[in-house]
Amino acid sequence: MQMVYDPQNNCIYVASGGSNSVYVINASSNKVVRTIKVGYEPSAMVYDPQNGYIYVANLDSGTISIISSKATSMPLSMYFAIIGVIIVIIVVTVILLGKT
Repeated sequence: MQMVYDPQNNCIYVASGGSNSVYVINASSNKVVRTIKVGYEPSAMVYDPQNGYIYVANLDSGTISIISSKATSMPLSMYFAIIGVIIVIIVVTVILLGKT
């Protein structure tokens, strides 16, 4: 198991060969905040503080995955999904209030 630490976002990146993923863990809360799929059998990782990239060597697929450590927050699509749910709740509430 390989791991690297990014002091700029206080996250630990842990390579998991069993799931072909890199887990992003918030170092303050010790909770997984994101799971990133990479190539087969990630075996080595390096963090470059100059550009904020994490390079993951995937042994079985013979590839290198490049992860931006600046992109560890919630994906933009998740924000849109949350906004959509809020809009639906508001519309249903307005409809229900109009019927009373």
